[in-house]
Amino acid sequence: MPDAKDAGVVFGAIAAIAPGAFAQTDPRETAQAYFEAGRRYLEQGDCAAALPRFVQSLRLEEGVGAHLSYATCATKLGDVVGAWNHYRGAERIARTKGDEQRARFSAKAASDLEPSVVRLRIALPPNEDLRVTLDGRTLEKYEQTLLPTGLAVSANETHSVIAEAGTDTWRRDDLRGAPGTELPSLSVTFGPSVVPAPPTPTAPGAERDGATREAPPSKPALDPAMHGTGIILAGAGAASMLAGGVFGLLAQGSLSGAKDACTAGGGFAYPQSCNPTRRDDVLDANSRASTQATIASIALIGGVALVAAGAVLFFTSQPRHARTEGRR
Repeated sequence: MPDAKDAGVVFGAIAAIAPGAFAQTDPRETAQAYFEAGRRYLEQGDCAAALPRFVQSLRLEEGVGAHLSYATCATKLGDVVGAWNHYRGAERIARTKGDEQRARFSAKAASDLEPSVVRLRIALPPNEDLRVTLDGRTLEKYEQTLLPTGLAVSANETHSVIAEAGTDTWRRDDLRGAPGTELPSLSVTFGPSVVPAPPTPTAPGAERDGATREAPPSKPALDPAMHGTGIILAGAGAASMLAGGVFGLLAQGSLSGAKDACTAGGGFAYPQSCNPTRRDDVLDANSRASTQATIASIALIGGVALVAAGAVLFFTSQPRHARTEGRR
């Protein structure tokens, strides 16, 4: 059964992995929270848990520290390709910020790994909606920015690249190279857009004579039931997470009370030895701390689940073209 300290850890972890549950969170603050969570895992030697946090941080805001931390973990895990790409990403951001020291460090680290990777260069058209897929995996935006100058891929393996923008598709297969080499440069170009033919004009008076005019397509309406349920679930989840945090703090207070009662009178060390005259107080405080910690954990985990379910219902209640219309 978790104690108060466990509850505090659970609260901190959930706040780090699900900051998007709070609608008014600043993306930069959220990126920093993901980065700090990843650093804690890195310092504990758990790179497998750290890497997803660094990726989430970089999706919200690119930072030199997040790139370097990812590269450090990737190197430890033997992912030379990932390490090279993130060292190059760190170098690019450092130079834009005028941080020459870290830029030189990142460039040197990437140079040391370069004999083990193949470099792929692709010139991309200026299109915000461009999506590039490498070997079936959609590249992150910060990875796409490396393509014009060189993105590392595995050596002695066959790769395929697909670029999509709207209905246009560009594809290249059978890309393969030896370690330390660079593949021939490529350039993404799409065919000319097809302009729809203008509508056939209707003769004057045709509508009055009974000819029908095609009505413009109507926009699919959002599903109000799903939309409302999503908002309710997300609100309930946020409230549950807040309650979990309160119980976590209460559990910490109870545990502190148990320690104070145990060590009263001096010469005692919690939990190895306690003042026998305060035994009932210690047991009572420990029991409260354990119960509060359990409630905190359940409330936090349940809150995250409710927020996630609410988000799914909220976004799926909107028609697809209505969700993307603003970008087009």
